Amino acid sequence: MPDSLLIDTAFIPGVVSIFAAGLLWFIGGTDRGYAAAAGAIGIGFITGYLVILGPPPAPPNASIQKLFYVVAVGVILGVLLDLMRPQPGVTRALGALAPLVIIGWFVWRRLFAIDWGHDWTLLIKVVGFAIVAGAILASLYRERGAAVESGMMILVAATGLAGLAVFGASAVVAQLSGTIAAGAVGLLLWNWPFSRHGFGAAGILGAGGALMGLAAILLFFSEANPLALVMLAFVFLAAPMSERLVPGRGGFARAIRPFVLAAIASIPALAALGVALLGRGQ
Repeated sequence: MPDSLLIDTAFIPGVVSIFAAGLLWFIGGTDRGYAAAAGAIGIGFITGYLVILGPPPAPPNASIQKLFYVVAVGVILGVLLDLMRPQPGVTRALGALAPLVIIGWFVWRRLFAIDWGHDWTLLIKVVGFAIVAGAILASLYRERGAAVESGMMILVAATGLAGLAVFGASAVVAQLSGTIAAGAVGLLLWNWPFSRHGFGAAGILGAGGALMGLAAILLFFSEANPLALVMLAFVFLAAPMSERLVPGRGGFARAIRPFVLAAIASIPALAALGVALLGRGQ
């Protein structure tokens, strides 16, 4: 990767995410800012998008242009909600519904033009994506002191998605996936060895919305292997497994658990890349 591309994709979004997490935490205060800080990943993504692609038109036409507005609105709405401290159920419900809104905006023209004799599989893909992605985003919610879990799974999933985008002949999605991974690193630096933040609406709608939006673009608008995307979804089952392997709330357990989580999450991510590679060779 050329040095300039590495700076655009990783360094700039990562640095912006570090400062954004601190700023959101400061603005919200210790009693509210801990949840909003996860919005830094989405802010890093927006920064990377502007550096790589420039401002999208308004109104947007292509799905990749729509994604910018999805994440921007998600971060703003999420931060405002986190500062109001909604019930966890409200945040999880928003996460569960967000993929339906995203995919509906991306493919509504194709849905209305379906030839039910030949294209009925599109509706199955839309429903399946909305259910799986909604379950993933709802599961990302974390209270204070547990942001490292969701942040690490976002990091591994975004890295895996970048690899799938390469196999799916979508360089832009690969670059933007890298900005999500870099933003997650920025948040994680605040939360290791001791996790300070939570993962609230700003993280779910910002980082989660960006990740699921890119996954939708790969699924519906690229040559990416659908089975590989399904395999990648298993990354988000890593948190409970890591808690079983490294139980307890002591300092050592909390410091080492993120690395165990990353190792577990990497298994389905590598499997997804393997499926994509094998499918490409057929």
